[in-house]
Amino acid sequence: TEHGGLVFRRSQHHTGRELSLLEPVPPLYSFQMIGLAIIVFSETSVRGFQNPKDIQIPKIDKLKNLSLLTYVGIGIVVVAIIGIAGSLLKIKLLLSVYILVMAVVVIMFLILLILCAIFLFDLDDQLDMGLQEINKRFKREHWDNMKNPMNLLQKNLKCCGIRNYTDYDKMEPPKGVKPEDVQKYPITCCKTIPKAIGARRCYTLEKNIYTGGCFKRVIEELNKPLNIIFAVVLAVFIFTTKCLILAIITCVR
Repeated sequence: TEHGGLVFRRSQHHTGRELSLLEPVPPLYSFQMIGLAIIVFSETSVRGFQNPKDIQIPKIDKLKNLSLLTYVGIGIVVVAIIGIAGSLLKIKLLLSVYILVMAVVVIMFLILLILCAIFLFDLDDQLDMGLQEINKRFKREHWDNMKNPMNLLQKNLKCCGIRNYTDYDKMEPPKGVKPEDVQKYPITCCKTIPKAIGARRCYTLEKNIYTGGCFKRVIEELNKPLNIIFAVVLAVFIFTTKCLILAIITCVR
């Protein structure tokens, strides 16, 4: 009987070890909630934020690729469910699958983090090239077209020119037209739009012209959401790495 008791105690110890090996991993539940949060965040902020004020600016269209966060969020939820199922149902195979997939997720977030950092670092140059490309196509004959990208930019962001309003001073007047009869600035540079056609020149610079350039305004529009996206990606990367380490420790214990 003493021998039997010894065997029983060993068996009891072994069973306890199995249960501790396969017990639910607490971070998994938080991990699932983070996945859902990423989906919501991406749908409301990233997917709807393609270019400021719905103006398509060349060179920064890659921003839409950050909607990848939606799919990453869905993947996180699925991975968390696998891990929770494995721990609750005591299926070691599912936990192994969870660790494998988690490792892939960590690598994906590391790559995404690097891409976000590169994009933020290179934003000024890319934006400048994109805006200059728009401005080159903004000829005088397009100034009255309110659907022109440059007019939309100036109207919505309350700016004038790329660097400032003096960008238009460099434009040559049309042939055969006296300089004093030339419309000096696009109508969207005016703070208040004159009603009479003859008055559509915005001559009173200090009072009626947006003196600031659109480059600075677009940067201001982009920086806040992009920094939030970077912070979210960084936070999730740190958390997923922690979850992976804890899961590995749980399995090898």
